[in-house]
Amino acid sequence: MKIELEINSLAEIKSEVLIVPIFQEDNLSHPLLAELNQLSNGVLALLLESGELKTKKTEISYLYIGKQANISRLILVGAGESAKVTSQLLGQLAATVIRFMVSKKLASAVMLVRNPSNLVSNLLARHITEAVLLAPYEQNKYQKKEEEDFQISSLALAFEQTIEKPLFDEAVLRGTIVAEAANFARDLILEPANKLTPKEFARRAGEMANSLGLEFNAIDEEELKKLGMGALLAVSQGSDEPAQLIVLRYRASKSTDNSPIALVGKGITFDSGGICIKPREGMWEMKTDMSGGAAVVGTMAAIAKLKPNVDVLGVVAASENLPSGKAYKPGDVITAYSGKTIEVIDTDAEGRIVLADALHYANQQKPSCIIDLATLTGACIIALGNCRAGMMGSDDKLMNELRQASEQAGEKLWQLPLTKEYQDMIKSDIADIKNLGGRYAGAITAAAFLRAFVGDTPWAHLDIAGTAWQEEDQPEMAKGPTGYGVRTLVEFILSRSQKN
Repeated sequence: MKIELEINSLAEIKSEVLIVPIFQEDNLSHPLLAELNQLSNGVLALLLESGELKTKKTEISYLYIGKQANISRLILVGAGESAKVTSQLLGQLAATVIRFMVSKKLASAVMLVRNPSNLVSNLLARHITEAVLLAPYEQNKYQKKEEEDFQISSLALAFEQTIEKPLFDEAVLRGTIVAEAANFARDLILEPANKLTPKEFARRAGEMANSLGLEFNAIDEEELKKLGMGALLAVSQGSDEPAQLIVLRYRASKSTDNSPIALVGKGITFDSGGICIKPREGMWEMKTDMSGGAAVVGTMAAIAKLKPNVDVLGVVAASENLPSGKAYKPGDVITAYSGKTIEVIDTDAEGRIVLADALHYANQQKPSCIIDLATLTGACIIALGNCRAGMMGSDDKLMNELRQASEQAGEKLWQLPLTKEYQDMIKSDIADIKNLGGRYAGAITAAAFLRAFVGDTPWAHLDIAGTAWQEEDQPEMAKGPTGYGVRTLVEFILSRSQKN
């Protein structure tokens, strides 16, 4: 989809479709609505008088004007109260309309970007670009199709406030890069486990890295054994598919600081629960247990194109967790890469075990901070539902930065406590640490386990179990993988880059 700048006035616009956000307080005294009423031959006035004009957020009123007019169709999308408008909301409205246009097979449109709060125009352009490129994504790769998926060719944006073309183009480019990176992550998450094995995950990450100029290394099991990564190997030993530690590195050309931002992702390409096998119902969803790893790989793809002035390291621990005669067992004691011993209480708490080695590996690279992402616990879904990720960590400054980045990116998260009481819950009688803290505070004790492997490095953990996959269609996004985390991480990294 081509995103363009529309500089013509409303009277001069020629388009198949005109998209207009409509606020709750709108009436015909507003010059824009009066002009739209004329375009619609008075239909808008009738809708207003009857109270049938839809103004609730994302609700759509669709008007056909006629082929003879410069604009043949109006899509009026409810925007709620004008005082509460944000750039993320306008992006959500644009995405909603794009999905509607796909259903109607409308190929092009102009959107009036109404901006009553005087928001920064290039920020609006960026968020709208991201939203409309994420919106049409569908999980139908393996369906037999009678015809090709319908593609929208262009969307032009007409701003209330003036925006210079170079600033607009820069905003659209960044929005495009971030959306494409998130969609790349979604492609990885969507793949069934028989297609995306740990080795194939590494191959695709390497293919991306080679095409974009990132450093890449896939550490195989032979090397993992030499390094002593007993935690990752323990989880992997129940599967015939070998584990991989995927390492991606971006080196900033102007950076004088060799301490990278380290991103670490859980990459369990299928999680049966191992010996502590999961119930049949819903087990198919465990192909998505590598969503944290996919977010890291997607973020690295965006960083390679955006070229921030800060080094970035991406590490993904990729494995399957399956039951077999070789599988690790409850009660086993394993030795992690850091030298710490882990008592295995539950083989279905495997994500934190593979992350133990990945986090220690990242910490050895002397990073400025470590951020890990993982579909780690059902407990986080119980606590926060499907609309927010849980955030825990060792450094308040880092978590505040991440919170601000998530708000700017439009990905919601919520901080949970991580104090000494929770660390005490994972003390083992026979090893340095155990991998399960009991029934209560499951998301927090999982984070407490991870904290033991990051040393004194500022660290934050994002539990994305509830946000990585969307169970139902939403107006702005189809059900399926979300690519959660890519937009927040890119925002965080670019913000850090600007401070260098």
